[in-house]
Amino acid sequence: MGQSTTLEELISRQRINLQRTFAQSAKPIVDDRSARRLTRYERELAKATAKFAEAIAQRVGPVPCLDRAAEAMRSATTELERKSIKPARRYEEAALAGLIEARQNLRKYLAQGGGSSNPMRQLDYQVSQNMPEIPEDEDQEPDNQVQQKLEKLAKAEREFSEEIQAEHNNEAEKDEQTASKNQPPPKSQSPSQGGGQTSPQEGSPAERQEQAAEEAAELARKMQEDEALSDLAQERMAEAERTIRESAESLRKKNDGDAGRQAEEAADQLERLARHVAGLKASELAEKLKAAESLAQKLARGQREAEKEGEGQGKSEKGEQGENPSAEENQNPGQSPGQTPSPSQSPGQGQGEGQGEGQGKGSGGSRRPTDRSATERLAARQRAQAEEARTLDDLLREVESEAGQYDAEFAEAVSQAAQANPPEEIAERIRKAAEALESGREDRAWPEIRWSAEKLEDLTAQLQVVRRGYFEPTLEALQDAEKRAAELQKDLRFQIPARQRAEIEKKMTELRDALRSLAESDNRLGEEAGAFAEALSGGAGGEGDAWRYRGGYYDPPVRYAAAVRRAVRAIQVRIQEIILKDAVLDADQPVPPQYKKEVEQYLKILSDDLR
Repeated sequence: MGQSTTLEELISRQRINLQRTFAQSAKPIVDDRSARRLTRYERELAKATAKFAEAIAQRVGPVPCLDRAAEAMRSATTELERKSIKPARRYEEAALAGLIEARQNLRKYLAQGGGSSNPMRQLDYQVSQNMPEIPEDEDQEPDNQVQQKLEKLAKAEREFSEEIQAEHNNEAEKDEQTASKNQPPPKSQSPSQGGGQTSPQEGSPAERQEQAAEEAAELARKMQEDEALSDLAQERMAEAERTIRESAESLRKKNDGDAGRQAEEAADQLERLARHVAGLKASELAEKLKAAESLAQKLARGQREAEKEGEGQGKSEKGEQGENPSAEENQNPGQSPGQTPSPSQSPGQGQGEGQGEGQGKGSGGSRRPTDRSATERLAARQRAQAEEARTLDDLLREVESEAGQYDAEFAEAVSQAAQANPPEEIAERIRKAAEALESGREDRAWPEIRWSAEKLEDLTAQLQVVRRGYFEPTLEALQDAEKRAAELQKDLRFQIPARQRAEIEKKMTELRDALRSLAESDNRLGEEAGAFAEALSGGAGGEGDAWRYRGGYYDPPVRYAAAVRRAVRAIQVRIQEIILKDAVLDADQPVPPQYKKEVEQYLKILSDDLR
């Protein structure tokens, strides 16, 4: 008899949005971003449903339940725009009911019509010709496309920076050599004037940077339309675009040195943003949480390395001073090397400006090294660390927001971990460390570095506990559902004694409930849960597909065996995907022994028909 793939897709999409709306209705406050996403999705569904109803009406006549479904979707959209979630949910429920009723009506119509061997396929093809595209779960560019474009642009800026700075340095060397010989400088073009190795086809360096700025502007526009990306990510894209334009402006002003440094800064910004986007666009919640966990671990390691670097430089300085201990012993704290204290100078009180780099006004001096070049490099790394900590804060906010749509307990666990070790405060403290290093007050930087390292280590440990707590119960529930389904599959292969029919029905109901529960936190099982429930209710079977009694035994409905077989396959694939995914996320750790068999099996069947 067939079915309309377009209508089935509409039903599936409406179920997804209803599920998300239901999750939001349990929240005391709905954030603007979630409300916008739900609104946009429902609006597009309403348009697609209205077009489908119009096309069906032209072919077979009006289908009132489809019209009611489209109207309910429009009403839901209005309520979602107002952030009135509960009324919107009721309208979405009515829309879903209308779509399901339409499916039943179309099946009856086609069953009565006769004629073609597959009338639904023909009908679906005809109505699909003028249909708008049904919105995807995230109707944006492929998840990694923005990231790839950012990485490509970052690479181009990095190469451009190296090229401009190299040419600028070459010109500076030539000028120095000419000046040393008291000769007039040769008439040569700077990179910004089109000299160097740039070919005419590539354009001048300024033109190339202007083109890069346009590419950045286009990326910024696309990112603004992508609701999966946060405000911070969009702000960073705008900053990168601005930095590229500043580089182009410097080239026009013949400030090639500044242009190269600005291009290098833009490359840093774009690389950081690419990593940020990768975390935000991760396809699964566990991946997003792992991205945050990995970033926290990386930041903690960086802070510990900064602390050790300071200690190492301090020991080196002490060793150098040890070669002349008498000078060290006779020198007051805060006194510049080689300086004789005045009779009125008290210990610990500096006299005037220190000699050389790093020797500021003395007031007891710094506990750590005063090598300004090393300190400046460390300060720059702390600035970068602070920005990465802002990324961490943003990722955890996104994880908490998304988790709140499916699992309130999981969202609360993430929130508690972030509150105990707030990334926003960590970023601020790292920034203060950078400022202290830049101002020559290293003694104020080290406590901030040490504190942030400890907090980041604690946060990493807590996030790992949360992720494991999220992963293992889900896996256990899946394995329990797989066991139930496998037992049912075995039972349904044979005739059922009359006394066991009720038991089989009970097992089918329990498996349906288990699938529904799993689908609440795993969208990928939503379709399977819906199909199984429909099979259990009889909606997926043809006429006569029911229990048949023969000599004290029952033949179970064919649809039961098909639904259970499909459920077993879907659950097995999901179990193996989760185990392998967790193994990949924890690539530096061995696969737990109890899961090795599943991982090996997954690798064997990856290309089989379980897909």
